[in-house]
Amino acid sequence: MIGAAFQPQGNTTAIVSAVTSTSAVQVLNAQAATGSALTSIGPAQYLLQCVGAVPMFVNTGTAQSGTATAAVIPTGGTPANGFCIQPGQRMVLTLTPNAWFTTIATATTSTLYITPGDGI
Repeated sequence: MIGAAFQPQGNTTAIVSAVTSTSAVQVLNAQAATGSALTSIGPAQYLLQCVGAVPMFVNTGTAQSGTATAAVIPTGGTPANGFCIQPGQRMVLTLTPNAWFTTIATATTSTLYITPGDGI
């Protein structure tokens, strides 16, 4: 529902990130979590929140690909897929249903909490 406040719909997933990329983790939306076909619904929103002392980079993939490419921290002259999320930052993304996530922290560890839902 565009314009409505974010409404959680499904279980929150935690990904603990260190200085190497995590394995891909799939976050199921509410319809998939209750047994509906994984490809039977349209785009889904995900609330992401970084908890920790350092930024992390996040990369996403689709249920169709069955994975997400390893998250990489870009360096000067070497771009990388994904995006940065700062400690304490929250954002809502619209992705395909049942998206896959990988993360990498810039130092030490941080935790990314991902909650599927609907709204902004």
